[in-house]
Amino acid sequence: MNDICMEEARIQNQYAQYLKIMVKSGSLYGIYHKPPPAGPLRPLPEALGTELGRKIPSLPAFGPIDPYICQKSPDGKAFLSIKKIPGHGAYVYMGVNPNGV
Repeated sequence: MNDICMEEARIQNQYAQYLKIMVKSGSLYGIYHKPPPAGPLRPLPEALGTELGRKIPSLPAFGPIDPYICQKSPDGKAFLSIKKIPGHGAYVYMGVNPNGV
């Protein structure tokens, strides 16, 4: 598989995992109230941010997410993402799951 197919598969997997969480909770809402747009899917965080922006208009506009650094630990139990914010520093996200991903 080329890099584009791998990225599309990764994004589709994120949507499937999010759908699985919703189904377990017993309700569908947000991005699952309408069919997905034609063409390739946007990254899930970007789609969720856009949906949130529609519901709360006072939030600033949400655009594409371009990670500066994305790193997963070898055991899959930690994830780090750093995004550069021009003129303001960086946004850092770290997720930890003791059971691994």
